[in-house]
Order: sequence, then C-alpha cells, then structure tokens
Amino acid sequence: MSSNITAEFIQNIISDKIKESNVLEYKSYFFERGKLNDIGSSAINDLIKIISSFSNASGGRIIIGIREDNNHNPAEIIDTGVNKTNFEEWEQSLRNKITTSTNPNIYGIEIELVEIEQDKNCIVITVPDSVLKPHAIYNGTKDEFYIRNGNVTNPMRYNDLKSTFHQFEFKQEAITRFINDRLSLILNGYPDETFITDSSLVLHIIPEWSLNRSNFLDLKLLEKRENFGVLFPPNKYTSQLYNADGILKILGYDSDRNYMSYIQVFTNGRIEVTEARLLNYYENDNDKYVIYEWNVLEKGLVQQIHNYLETLEELKVYGNYYITVTLLNVKGKTVRINWWPEYSKPFIHNIVRTPLVKYGPNDEFEKAMYPILTTLAHACGLSKSYFYDDDNNPIKEMFNFENK
Repeated sequence: MSSNITAEFIQNIISDKIKESNVLEYKSYFFERGKLNDIGSSAINDLIKIISSFSNASGGRIIIGIREDNNHNPAEIIDTGVNKTNFEEWEQSLRNKITTSTNPNIYGIEIELVEIEQDKNCIVITVPDSVLKPHAIYNGTKDEFYIRNGNVTNPMRYNDLKSTFHQFEFKQEAITRFINDRLSLILNGYPDETFITDSSLVLHIIPEWSLNRSNFLDLKLLEKRENFGVLFPPNKYTSQLYNADGILKILGYDSDRNYMSYIQVFTNGRIEVTEARLLNYYENDNDKYVIYEWNVLEKGLVQQIHNYLETLEELKVYGNYYITVTLLNVKGKTVRINWWPEYSKPFIHNIVRTPLVKYGPNDEFEKAMYPILTTLAHACGLSKSYFYDDDNNPIKEMFNFENK
C-alpha cells in the first residue's frame, strides 16, 4: 500500500463522506505540545492496537486529524498539534512505542505529515500487509493479537491465529523451496552449461519483503549502481540484460566459460549471485584448477553482502533478510588458503551449504555473518574465519567497510 497522501486526498474524504473501512481509520487526536504522550497512554495503546490489526490483515491507513460525526461520517479536518518543527520527534516517539509494544516488530510502516493549510496538519500512518504476521501486543502481563474486521479492530480468534501461523510456515517453506529450485537449475546448466561441472559459489539473499506477491522492485534503480554487481572483479566490466525473472548482470567471457560470474536480481527483490571464475582458478605451476585464495574470497564476499543489504534498505526493501551461501561441484577441489600459497585438503563433499541466516534491522551484521563464514572456513579446513578471533569475536578492523 503506497503512501504519498496529498491534502486534496484528505479533503476529498470529507466531501465524498468516505467512511472508515477494513483499510481506513480516522482519529481526531490533538497533541497539545506536539508530543505523542499528550493524548495519554490509553489512546496511544489504542493506536498501537489499530496498527497491529492492520498488519495482521491486509494493511491499512490511519489518518490523524479527521473528526467524525455521530453517524461515523468524516465531518471535518482538524489540526493535530504536530508541525514540521516537532514532527520528527513525534514520529520517533511513535516508532519507539511500536517497537517496544509489538512482537515480532512491524517493518515498513510509513508516517508522514500532510499540510492541509497554514497551521493545520494531518498525520498519515500507512501500515503494510506484514509477511511476519501475526503480530502480538504486550499488555503488561500477556501477548494479545488483534485483526481488522471491516471498520472495527477485534481480538483475533483461534481460527484467525491458526490461519496466520500456517501462512508464516508456508512462507518459510517457500524460501527453502526457492533456494533449492535455483540450485537445481544451476547444476542442470543454467544459465550456462559449464555450471554442470564447474565449481561455483552461490549466494542467495531472500528479503521477507519478497514474500508479499504485491511487492515489486523497480529494477531501473539498480542499473547504474556500481556496488550492486557481481562478487569479483570491478563491476564496470559487467554487461546486463533483462529477463523474465528481472535483471541479470554478467561477467564474461574467458577461454573456458561464457559466464565467469553473474548476479540475478528478481523483481521481488531476491538476489542470486554466482561466482565461477575464482572457484576454477588455473595454476600454471601446478597445472591444475583450484579455488582461489580464501582470505581474498571471504573478504570480497562479506563486503558485497553488506553492499547488497545496504542497497536493498535504501530501496525500501525492508524487514528481515534470509542469507545463505552454497558451494557447488567442489568435491576433490583444493583451496588456496592464503598467498603463501598454502592449500587445503580436497573437499570430500560435492555440495557445501551454510545455515540459512536471518538478518534484520535490529541485528548486528558481524554476528549474523558468523555461522555462514565459519561453516565455509571449516569446509576449507580452517578452524575459524579470518573475520573472527580465537574467541569467536568479530575483528573490528575486518568489518571497517561498514563505516566507509
């Protein structure tokens, strides 16, 4: 549900007498000092209930600054007491209240101040249809669940809760199924037949945002983003084309393969990045193909994951992300551990899969990456990743790119 509400839209609500509905709620709160707490805890809790009820249904919009008459028709626009000067503080107070009151957190809420006329402002809160439903509200002693039915906010019934939990389980299965299907395609020669036998590293990033079928990412926003390309080397050497899935950026060719690496960005925000060139590095001295220096690969992988996540957030592909890395066709392959060169023992498994890690706005990137990097390090015969010390603590210098 898009926001961008105009003064004209709100004025038309009054003139056309558009009543509250399953996606529309009006409030006539006045914040005397421009502060959220001015309306009291009872009214604030009621507002949070309505927000959670929309997120547990199909999303909705709350307009603060509309007074209803005795027949529940929108009667007039009133000022909220919030203006451009104090709106940022008011908004942050509401977001803090939502975060501390709901579980799991509701992502993607948009809050905007709409100027109707001089000294008269409305506040519009747009709540998405959440992929993390059901969302509970903690009332001080227990969790409560609410859902929007028509123009009323009601406690969720058992069947409502059962249905939403089933939806959540289905979405978890959908993520796993998507990853497995994509890996199967690669092993069967997509997008190039060399992937049938060549070793490759495959990164998948699945935003929960992508599980809502109504969400659509404008891929033109990614065309010229230099930090949103293949893993290695510089992205300026890539070509790109649109396909049925979205946009495909390719690094190719060399003497052995048409695709050295690629990134496929889907219209729903999902990302698949595959690196083949450095997983099939030819050493003249030894006359064999090896996996390139792992300390270099690991550093590039982590930095690019960070870049991808940062860009998705900028594009408002919000919420949690599921991240996993898979090594394909690596049985018998050795890894250059570092530049000495020092080599690992040959891989004993043909496919190596890391855990599916969930990373969200409140999570630390360094901690989220630990299971992925440690699994890959162990597969290479290392006791730990280069990004963590002997006590498994992140090495700050290795994550310095976060501040660049």
